[in-house]
Amino acid sequence: MNARDSTILRGTLIAIPCALVGLGTLWLIASAFFVSFAANDWVKVRADVLTADVVPTGRRGSMQAVGTYRYEYKGATYESKQLGVGNWGGDNLGDWHLRVGNHLKGALAEKRPIMVFVNPDDPAQAVVDPDVRWATIGFLSIFAVVFTAAAAGFAYSAYKASTDKNWKPPKKKRYVPD
Repeated sequence: MNARDSTILRGTLIAIPCALVGLGTLWLIASAFFVSFAANDWVKVRADVLTADVVPTGRRGSMQAVGTYRYEYKGATYESKQLGVGNWGGDNLGDWHLRVGNHLKGALAEKRPIMVFVNPDDPAQAVVDPDVRWATIGFLSIFAVVFTAAAAGFAYSAYKASTDKNWKPPKKKRYVPD
């Protein structure tokens, strides 16, 4: 395999997983925005909290709000564990898990209902907090930008090596100790 083919192969093999990570992260961000904006038009319904806790996830200061709630919509009863949009597990980005977990724990202890947002088109889909978690979006945006840019760079390198007739591999620099 010559240097040109090697550069094309390496560039392509690195670009593909980088693109998958970058675009996958963009999809997570977009889906969080989509659900958040849609949930603002959902129906507010009273729900009874069945379980509530804030549990450490084993990483430095990371925690996760967990809970289950039951609600009725149009005569049918549903249960859900979905607390927020774009909530992919525990983290230490802000105080969202503490706020939501303590809200649920307080409602459970006082036996008072909470308000949840129910999707009228799919009543099994509900959420306690429909707001976008900006700290999570910011954190994920770093991955989306870096991995997508890396994929573009490697793909461009492979493209240039495959189309430029004057392309030559970079000269190897020899390390000569002082």
